[in-house]
Amino acid sequence: MKRIEALQALADLTDRHPVVVTCAATSRELASVKDGDNHLYLLDAMGLVGSVATGLALGVDPSAPKVVGIEGDGALLMNPNVLPTGGYLAPDNLLLVLLDNGVYGSTGALPTYCRGSTWGGSRQPWDGPHDRRTPSTA
Repeated sequence: MKRIEALQALADLTDRHPVVVTCAATSRELASVKDGDNHLYLLDAMGLVGSVATGLALGVDPSAPKVVGIEGDGALLMNPNVLPTGGYLAPDNLLLVLLDNGVYGSTGALPTYCRGSTWGGSRQPWDGPHDRRTPSTA
């Protein structure tokens, strides 16, 4: 699935949810698919979606719709400590979505250090230059 397709699916499912979105290409693409008053675009803030979404989830009424954070794999690598922090605080009304394409999309598609990782087995990883798929289609 391409990022734009994932964002379309998420946009269709999150009309009532506060959505915190990672920087640059992902924010622009989500805004082009569906821009909503419920979207908070974190421009120039790589790696902070998990922190902001966790704080928001802790601060809103627990009966409110889940806070959805949309982060890229490259951005997550800028602030990986958000995972144990979010796990420790464990707000029930938080959903973090990781879009993994194996590159830092905001920097001209430079490869990330997580190429070959599946972040828990969620997809078939891009396997380097000999892999005929591009990182964004893997």
